[in-house]
Amino acid sequence: MNKTILYRILYFFPILFIASGITFGLKEMSQGDPVLDLCGRDGILLEEDYLECVKKNRLDRPAFYLAITPRLLPSDTLYQIFPLQLRKNLKQALWKRGNWPQLESLSHEVALLLRQTNAKELSLLQKQNLQNFTTPDQALKTIHSLQSDPKLEHYTPLLDRIEQKYEAYSKCRISWKDYLPAFYYFGFDNRFHNWFRAALNFDFGRSLSGIPVKDLLRKGVKWTLIINVLGLLIGIFLGVSLGSYAGLHPNTKFSIFIDRLFNSFFAIPSFLMAILLIYFFSNANTFPFLYWFPNSGTGYLGEDYSIFENALSIAHHLFLPIICESYIIIAYLYKHAKAKVEEESQKPYVFAQKAMGHQKEFIFKKYIFPNSLIPLISLIGTMIPSLFAGSIIIESIFSIPGLGGLVYQSYLESDWQIVFASVFISTILSLLGLLLADILYLFMDPKIRYARES
Repeated sequence: MNKTILYRILYFFPILFIASGITFGLKEMSQGDPVLDLCGRDGILLEEDYLECVKKNRLDRPAFYLAITPRLLPSDTLYQIFPLQLRKNLKQALWKRGNWPQLESLSHEVALLLRQTNAKELSLLQKQNLQNFTTPDQALKTIHSLQSDPKLEHYTPLLDRIEQKYEAYSKCRISWKDYLPAFYYFGFDNRFHNWFRAALNFDFGRSLSGIPVKDLLRKGVKWTLIINVLGLLIGIFLGVSLGSYAGLHPNTKFSIFIDRLFNSFFAIPSFLMAILLIYFFSNANTFPFLYWFPNSGTGYLGEDYSIFENALSIAHHLFLPIICESYIIIAYLYKHAKAKVEEESQKPYVFAQKAMGHQKEFIFKKYIFPNSLIPLISLIGTMIPSLFAGSIIIESIFSIPGLGGLVYQSYLESDWQIVFASVFISTILSLLGLLLADILYLFMDPKIRYARES
């Protein structure tokens, strides 16, 4: 038994590692220029400050521990090239013509020209054309126009070398050997390792506003946990209780009514349920006599008020969001609890207990309910990740400063540091919930318990 629990705990870490790798991969693909996001102001950053930001945040490291790419892509070199637009231009050129040694020599000559010239000598369009390695014809036209400019006469030797290398590279072609895979191992000094190690210490850097991300998350996690935990507990209590009653009394008017009501819940998405609850119970203009609950905020009064006053105000404000989180759990667990109780009630051991003279309530409490509860534990564990996913919609509608609302607002502002930090925290909380469900399942299952005792 203890070994089984230990194995469950050990499974937690590789799953967290894989989930973190997926989160980091999405982070790498979805954002624009991470240097501008970290150090830029309104998307503007001087070249010297840009390169300093790259070194400071260790962005000139490989993305992962290893890489398997076609041979035409020098993955051991490309990650060191900045800015990112130049790296993208080089990748596009390599996919079209390959031959990295020639392209690297050409890019060095172009970079030398751009460093030696100033804004008066070269326009922004001309610079972009010179670095457009995928279309050498356009770059050559720009070079010819520069060669004919008397103000740039002292750059003629350098322009001639760039012209020759552009003409040579335009004739390059890719062979089938360039598509063969190449393996690169970078060790532990990579961006994912640094990010994962910092994430385990809850160090996610700073948001676009300059506030540490962990400070923003600390405020949001509290409200998300309150809503999700209370919603889950209410859903478990009502769903299992009503489902057990309906399973024992399947043909009563009450059980038929509850069955039809909860079946209709599956057709109502959470955002629509939130809108309906606000419309009926938080709208003083439409239904003044049903204006019972506020439609936004958490209700926290402050430290000047007592714990009881704060708890009462918070319960009043969070009642509708908790209902939105719990109603689908109630319907889902009701359906499965009813089915399991009906199934267990028809098994031979129940008839044997009745033949021995035991009362129906005793048989239910002693045998039917515990045996019906075992598969429900696994179902409850699978609901936990969906709770955090639903929080994004619920918290945004009710203006609750939790993780969900924070993720939604950060997505609108393209503040990816907060978005993926929230995803990482939600992943940890979901895995902890699944781990707890697995451990409870081990204790509740009589087969495993009997094996432990023997």
